[in-house]
Amino acid sequence: MKNGYIKILMLFSLVIFLNNGCKPKDCNKDGSCAEEFYFAKFGEVKNYLWALDSSYWIYKNSKTGELDTQICIGFSYYTVKVRGTLNYSKYKVYEYDKISRTLYSTYYKTSIIDKTGDHFPDSRENSINDVILNRRIYGVGEVDVFLNPFELGLGLGDGSSYTKFIGLDSTLTVQGKTYYSVAKFDIDFDYTWDDINYTGGVYYWAKDVGIIKHTHKVGKYSWELTDYKIIK
Repeated sequence: MKNGYIKILMLFSLVIFLNNGCKPKDCNKDGSCAEEFYFAKFGEVKNYLWALDSSYWIYKNSKTGELDTQICIGFSYYTVKVRGTLNYSKYKVYEYDKISRTLYSTYYKTSIIDKTGDHFPDSRENSINDVILNRRIYGVGEVDVFLNPFELGLGLGDGSSYTKFIGLDSTLTVQGKTYYSVAKFDIDFDYTWDDINYTGGVYYWAKDVGIIKHTHKVGKYSWELTDYKIIK
């Protein structure tokens, strides 16, 4: 009888072992997934953002006639490599491009910092292929002024401001000059205006140039590009 119980116990243990062994493991839970590499290069985005030191843009206020010369005094382009830290992401490795540039504005008499965003494997909603450019004017405010890919309806917000892509014009004439492949972005609250009315704005970005027009939606005036020099 004792041998019978032992046989039954051994058989029961074997069934449990086989059952557990047949269940597929969830590598996202135990962190045992094989490494996955994700790469993102700027591609066409470079043509909108690239401007080395000493590049400049001169803008005219359509309402007051005032001028603002923005000079690039610092530019860096580099590649970031980051690995996830959580069980579901630590096998993911992101490698992507970043651009950071510093402009000096003669109108604001302060620095303007443009930076593309970071990507994190730990974030379930973060796409390595998205390019977001944040603009910060010291002492004035900051806002996201450029998004890629150029997809109608694509937008993002941080709770206080929302930026969305609204179209790509083949040509656009500003101050008598014609520009090409102009990407347009609408912002509901633009914190880079120098007045107290943080109204919406529209940014117009031309390929191989940069921002050619920045429209104040309530005041119905713009900063419009009159001259520029881009150093590649």
